[in-house]
Amino acid sequence: GRVGLADTDRLVITLRWAITLLRGDPPTAEDQAELERLRAFARRHPGHLYEATAARFLVSLGRTAEAGLELERALPRVLAGSGPRWLGAAADLAVVAVATGNTAAAARLYEALAGYRERLVVWAGANTVSGPVAHHLGTLATHLGRFDEAVELLGEAAAWEEENGALPFLAHTVAALADTLTRRGHDGDAELAGSHRRRARDITALLGMRGLSGAYAPLPDEWTLRRDGPDWLLEAGDERARLRDGRGVAYLRTLLAAPGQEITALDLAAGGAGLTAAAAEPVLDAAARDTYRKRLAALGDALDAADTTGDRLAAERAVAERDALLDELRRATGLGGRGRTVSGADERARVNVTRTLRGVIDTITRAAPAAGAHLSASIRTGRACRYQPAAGGPGRWHV
Repeated sequence: GRVGLADTDRLVITLRWAITLLRGDPPTAEDQAELERLRAFARRHPGHLYEATAARFLVSLGRTAEAGLELERALPRVLAGSGPRWLGAAADLAVVAVATGNTAAAARLYEALAGYRERLVVWAGANTVSGPVAHHLGTLATHLGRFDEAVELLGEAAAWEEENGALPFLAHTVAALADTLTRRGHDGDAELAGSHRRRARDITALLGMRGLSGAYAPLPDEWTLRRDGPDWLLEAGDERARLRDGRGVAYLRTLLAAPGQEITALDLAAGGAGLTAAAAEPVLDAAARDTYRKRLAALGDALDAADTTGDRLAAERAVAERDALLDELRRATGLGGRGRTVSGADERARVNVTRTLRGVIDTITRAAPAAGAHLSASIRTGRACRYQPAAGGPGRWHV
């Protein structure tokens, strides 16, 4: 501050957050305050892509649902953008796409970043480095199921970090590589993954890091959810969570036992397939959908105008209304914007199963934060539910 640089406040936030992310420090009240300051910068400086950094900040705070909305808003601007902050913004959104399970965004970001494979992510000339681009390409490739490619990319990143002594970045990369090898499952991958996890743990201990954040945590090959007397015990590495027997645990076990498979809320509620819903009616008719979309377009114009003029209150009002409308449309539309239909039984099952699953995940999170964060990012609810493993989870569940 004494030097008198105009962007001192932004530099301090960026550097402090980068250190926090690398160390794996738990969120603090100051982090929440800095997030709001960062969002204010984004509104006052449109075109500087601070909203991408805010989205990654939300991931580090465990607020993945909000991060997903920020990703949807920021992605078109970043893909069409340029300038000294572009590469960092694209790398930040890559982290968010993986953490929120947004496969479409991950594919577009992979394509955008592929030409920078041999570069470092350097922010605004030289103020911050976020590691090799190959690391981010590798985690995107893992999310996209391109495991051989991911192993090659992450290996490149790890080799550069090892050669240059970038140990904090190396810890994150070898942990991500262990996760990728576990998911690939070739002969010898399990042993190699274990070696990389031990390397990550050694580095974190050497540097006094509290752990690895987000998608890069070195987690065990297997987590368990098993009976323990009248209760259930979830074991995830060093974490434990004791759960009362009930519908939430039953729903969760069913989903964990079938990763990637959709199971309708009706079937979960019935304890298996075979429950038939009554005749369905459209959730929204064509006129209602058109009204929603016109209002969303108007809100987009209002948000752009507020960003340009720096009108924070107008921007917050527009974002709040837009997010509420988007939630309604998501519930009412299917793939390609086609209208969903729903019966009373469908809707009751959706509401009750969603509430029950979120309740048991909240309970897990209080006792086992890393396991809870993984489940929160991986359990998809709605009329159809599924466990879509986000990066950072176990190689398999024993349930």
